[in-house]
Amino acid sequence: MKAKTLLAIIALISQTNAWAQNLNLQWVNQIGGGNSTAGQRLTINSSNYLYVLGMFEGTIDIDPSSFNLVNLTHFDNNSSDYFIAKYDLNGNYQNYHFQFHTTQTTNLRIHTMAADQFGNIYIGGDFVGGITIGNQYWASFNQNLSSGFVARFDTNGNLTWFKHFTSAANNSVRGIALDSNDDLVVSGYFAGSVLFSSNTVVANGTDGFIVKYDGATNDEFEWFAQLTDAGGNEDILRMTKDALDNIYIVGNFNSTTDFEFGVTSTNPITSNNSGTVYFAKYNSALALQWVKNIGLDGGAFNIEDIEVDSNGNVYLAGGHIENNDIDPSASNSSLPAINPNINASRDGFFAKYNVNGDYLFGKVIGTSEEEKLHEIIPLPCGEILVSGYTTANEAFLDPNNLSNITYTGASRFFAAYDANGAYFSHQKTEFSLENIIWHNGSIYATSGFNSTIDFDPNSGSNPLTSASSTSDLFYARYDVNNCVFVSTNEMEEKLIGVYPNPSTGLFNLETTENVSYQIFDPVGRLVLINSAEGNTSIDMSNQPSGIYTLQLQTAKGTVSHKLVKN
Repeated sequence: MKAKTLLAIIALISQTNAWAQNLNLQWVNQIGGGNSTAGQRLTINSSNYLYVLGMFEGTIDIDPSSFNLVNLTHFDNNSSDYFIAKYDLNGNYQNYHFQFHTTQTTNLRIHTMAADQFGNIYIGGDFVGGITIGNQYWASFNQNLSSGFVARFDTNGNLTWFKHFTSAANNSVRGIALDSNDDLVVSGYFAGSVLFSSNTVVANGTDGFIVKYDGATNDEFEWFAQLTDAGGNEDILRMTKDALDNIYIVGNFNSTTDFEFGVTSTNPITSNNSGTVYFAKYNSALALQWVKNIGLDGGAFNIEDIEVDSNGNVYLAGGHIENNDIDPSASNSSLPAINPNINASRDGFFAKYNVNGDYLFGKVIGTSEEEKLHEIIPLPCGEILVSGYTTANEAFLDPNNLSNITYTGASRFFAAYDANGAYFSHQKTEFSLENIIWHNGSIYATSGFNSTIDFDPNSGSNPLTSASSTSDLFYARYDVNNCVFVSTNEMEEKLIGVYPNPSTGLFNLETTENVSYQIFDPVGRLVLINSAEGNTSIDMSNQPSGIYTLQLQTAKGTVSHKLVKN
């Protein structure tokens, strides 16, 4: 008899739905003991290992187990050091770490982190002063200007590659993406003149840039593109990519700008004010697919995140002040401010656009005090998860009912919405939610905390007490249950068989109705898309071993399931 995995698809039968998702704490670990420690970034590689980047002072133990000490001591008593450590997906230390130092006068910011399929780790950011990695030292142009950088570390924690962008003006690396060939794409902004490979490039004011390095030739320079105009300012603050290696960027500009790299545009875009937001899509060859601008004269946006879902819809999240137009078309779709005063604190917002960048909806979250969204995660089933904070004891998390206070207590929260932005539910937390990633049905988070914090947002209790009076680092995993909507009135179950599972490459899919399916690799990249009815063979023999995600879609529901490729 064939062993089958039965996948239950919970269908939507009525319009009355309960949010089926809860953030269930699986584990939380603590790193501390020094003067101050905090998590800053994390990533997961294709072999399902978690890498945590943290900042620390003093001496810390990066192995949270009780039977092993892995102590790191910072280099300079007047500055902070940084480390990256490797853990499995249960949070256990994997005998891998590396450390790098800063000087007393250094201000180091790491904005982005990624892992390739070979286990190499990339980080990018900027620093003022000096930075030491291994026995190599780099300095910024002077003690007042930031220099952008990107670095690569191998599976043994050795620095194998470093690019340093320095000039007599500020510059920064803000985004890293690895395409399907593991070519490295780096984005950011610069001013003055900067040497990219053998080419000295001069900015007109502050300009955005994208540079690509060929992963097949040890990250050799491949091409460079500059976002510029006749003297205004343009930057690239965030970048992401989709499964087809299309690139999405977002930033600010304040003049008339040509967004077509290397081509004279017949339709440049003019900003509405000194801080108009643009977002744009380029294909893998950096040909412009579309560009949109949003914002009203006098309004102000802080864009914290840009993401794209498997259908190509684009999401923005952050904060804004005053009423703002977030519809790129000629029609005005105003995003209201809870307190519409340019001197007031900002409200949080998120917005969704379709595959062509056309406006679908925008939602505001706020009070009369300060709110901002840090992250937006479009889940595989179409739901939207956001994280943010408020300085008030209450926040209006339901954008369709601003008279309803839907949140009280702690200042940080997760909130969930359906694919059309309708509010479902929220969970409050007592810790920062600025650094989170989604991976195979789970959310991984890292940051800092002090005093005693309960990391379980549900009824259970899982408190940790910081060893430092300033900050300890935590990293944690939360599973998100049932990435489907569950009807409160009735539901229908369809059975689908997948066998064998695990498999060496060939999986059989059996279904009684037509379904479409997508398969994502362990780091979330789309590797296969197709449809099926009846018996279908799925060939994964050309894919490396690992745990993949099979996402099935019918007219009545969506389900995700794990496929194990040996």
